[in-house]
Parts: sequence; C-alpha cells; structure tokens
Amino acid sequence: MEQPFWILAIGFWPSDSGFKAGTTVKNPFLRTLLTFVLSAALVWFFTLGRQGLHPIHLWNRALADAAYVLLCLILVIGPLAQFAPSVSALLPWRRELGVGFTALAIAHVLVYAQGDFGRFFVGQEQHQSFLLHNAFAAANWIGLLALIYAIVLALTSNDASQRLLGRGWKFLQQQSYTLFILTLLHAGLLLYLFIREGFGLFRPLFWLGGLATVSLQLVGYTHTVYRQAQRRSRHQPRT
Repeated sequence: MEQPFWILAIGFWPSDSGFKAGTTVKNPFLRTLLTFVLSAALVWFFTLGRQGLHPIHLWNRALADAAYVLLCLILVIGPLAQFAPSVSALLPWRRELGVGFTALAIAHVLVYAQGDFGRFFVGQEQHQSFLLHNAFAAANWIGLLALIYAIVLALTSNDASQRLLGRGWKFLQQQSYTLFILTLLHAGLLLYLFIREGFGLFRPLFWLGGLATVSLQLVGYTHTVYRQAQRRSRHQPRT
C-alpha cells in the first residue's frame, strides 16, 4: 500500500518512503559527519555581511539561519523525490538533517541566553511599546515550543523509538510540519519587528525557503491525491 503524502513529505524521517532509493551514503555515522560539515558551512555563510555585529548576535543569528535552511531541506526532499527519482537517494538523510537542525537550534538558544534564559520571555527594556514588549516575549515562547518539538523529534529519530512507539511514531514525526509553522512565526516576528540591522543574507532566503517549502508541499500533496484518485477509478467496477 502506498504511503500517504502527508506522512511522506511532512514527516521528519519516515521509515518507508515508498521510493526506490538511488545511490546514497548508507553509513549513518558518515551521514552525520557530512551533515555536521554542511551545518558548519551554513553557519559560516550566514556570518557574511554581518561585520560589526556583536559576537553574540553574529553567531546567534548565523546558527538560527543555518537551522532554518536545514529544516526547509528536510521538508522539500519528500515532494521533490516524487518528481525527480534521483532525489530519493536523499530520503535517508532527513534523519541526520533533523538532528542537525535540533543541534543548531539548541546552540542558537545557548549562545544568545548566555546563561540568563529569563531574558527570552520578559521582553526587552529598549522596546517601550507595551505591544512590542510582549510581542518579543511571545516570539520567544513560540521559539521555545518549536525547540521542544525539535528535541522530541530528534530523540525519537531512531529505529528503537519507532519499534517502541509503533503507530504513534508516525503521528509524532508528522509534527515536523507544526515545527515548520512555529519556526516561521518565531523567525518572522523577530526579523520584522525587532531586528533593525545585521540581516546579512538571511532575509531573502527566509522568504525563498518558506515559499519553496510550502509550494512544494502543496504541489506534492495535489499530485499524490490525483494519482490516488486515478488508481481508485481504475479499480472501480464498470457498470
């Protein structure tokens, strides 16, 4: 039985993709190592154009931006594999990319907090507006919820958890779509309400990644529904 698209493309790392895998790196340790290299390269890339920023803001933002790119990659691999069979070789990578995303998100929080986590949720003194004061706290509460989702997904991204949770594992992994929405809200609020400088290269990539991910999800879902409808019509008895 073909696996529904909403499990295939939205799930962080489905166990059975329904695609015939091409040539890929089969060693999980090597995939993890290469994901680390990719993550480091993305962090470096997002430091460009941000000269003059305080080191805390420089690395905090670069880590967050790199995490966002990994999340978008995770969510576009499934839909792309439906139209380009060669992309199916990347399906096994979603597990390592998900763990990489979580590691970058945790590092993003740790770098900015500097041991004072309360500063995330009580607003910033320089924002005199009551609305902005509370919007800053709300943005970070949204970010905290996204981080919790990511940690749970990362901790269960293994075969042992899949066997233990059974059908519940698929439901849990489907929450990566919720994670994406929360990440968009968190990044969008901060990017357009609070950050006044040092955007670097991220702002256009924020829109590009978000629009590409949503568009591919919708196209892939529509394509799957169409194929399933055709399959049902062929199996219906003729009168």
